Amino acid sequence: TVSLKDDKRLRKLRDLPEDDQIGGLQYEVKLREQFEKINPAPAWASAARDKLRNPNPKQKRRRSSLSSQSSSDEENYVEELLHATGSIIDTDQRPSLLPPTKLDILGLRDANQSGRSESEVSSVRFHPSPTVPVLLTAGTDRRLRLFNIDGLTNPILQTIHTPNLPITNAQFHPSGQSILLSGARPYFVTYDLQSGATTESPRGLWSSSSVTEDGKAQGDRSMEIAKFSDDGKLLAVGGRGGYVHLLQCGSGGGGASAQVITSLK
Repeated sequence: TVSLKDDKRLRKLRDLPEDDQIGGLQYEVKLREQFEKINPAPAWASAARDKLRNPNPKQKRRRSSLSSQSSSDEENYVEELLHATGSIIDTDQRPSLLPPTKLDILGLRDANQSGRSESEVSSVRFHPSPTVPVLLTAGTDRRLRLFNIDGLTNPILQTIHTPNLPITNAQFHPSGQSILLSGARPYFVTYDLQSGATTESPRGLWSSSSVTEDGKAQGDRSMEIAKFSDDGKLLAVGGRGGYVHLLQCGSGGGGASAQVITSLK
């Protein structure tokens, strides 16, 4: 309820001096009436409003006819739509029955709301299995965070700290059993999702396998660019001077057992 006595600006809305408490709907009506007193509607608007309120018989018949025709057209469209699906699923034809209209967008909660990073997030990946609602985030704060994406609170599952590795690349092994962490260091770290153990790969894996044109060893000091093969058996690492190093990994992507197969240019 709204009091018309307490506020001096609202006293002008009273019909009688003793009027005081009114409901929200009545308050809205009085405000509208007061506004129209100060700003009267133009003649064309009043005329249009009168026509809508009191249409002549011809307009009533025409409006009824248009309504019936529109209803009939809708029924025909629905009948045609349900009769066959060829024009809907055929991507070669321009759709006529289901034209694009609006795209509804729904804002969701931040995936990492329960454990935000203290630095920029450099990697965001979903678990390769569609039945495992797990998301990883990693950044240069040297922390890997795992979240259970439930669409509500997205609780954090685990935080892994790599003190000596600013993480710029984090990815799930195709098997979904482990996570590879790499950055501007000559090694990578593997996190086993089953045991929770972290394993560091040997350093200088290809320092003697890649040689420059002048015969000097090509010692890469970064593994920021790395990608698993689809079956997870090989790991390709981008090196300096156009080199790509191929590593053979275990079935779960273990770092300790990684071996260099060759270096290509």
